[in-house]
Amino acid sequence: MQIISATDVHASLDWAQLIPHLRLTYASEFTMPQRQVMRLSADAGNHDAFALLPSWNDEVIALKAFTYFPQNTAPHSSLYSQILLFDRLHGEPLALVEGRSVTFWRTAGISALASQLLSREDSSTLLVLG
Repeated sequence: MQIISATDVHASLDWAQLIPHLRLTYASEFTMPQRQVMRLSADAGNHDAFALLPSWNDEVIALKAFTYFPQNTAPHSSLYSQILLFDRLHGEPLALVEGRSVTFWRTAGISALASQLLSREDSSTLLVLG
C-alpha cells in the first residue's frame, strides 16, 4: 500500500490535467452515499466532529475520513483528513493519501471547471463575490 503525503499530492497534480480529469470523472458513473458526520460532544458549544465520506466506482473504493476541531490553536490545525483507496475488484488497500491537500486541489479545480462550463467562450472578466 502506498503512503502519499501532501508534498507528493502537490508535486503530482497540475491544473491543465486536473480540470479535464474532474470533468470526465464527474460525468462518469459512481456511488456516493450520504456522508456521516459524528459530533464528538453533546455540549452545544463544542463543535468537534469526525466524518466519513465513502464513494466508489468500477475501479476504486474511497473513504475520506476527517476530524474537525475548530477551537484548535497552532501548531494544530482545525481540520485533519486522510483518504483510503481500495481496489474495487478485490478490496485490496491501494493507498493512504493526505486529504487536506487533495481537498485544496479538488475545491479549486471544481470551481475552475464550473467557471469553464458556465462562462461564455468569449468571457474576459471574472467577478467573485463572497
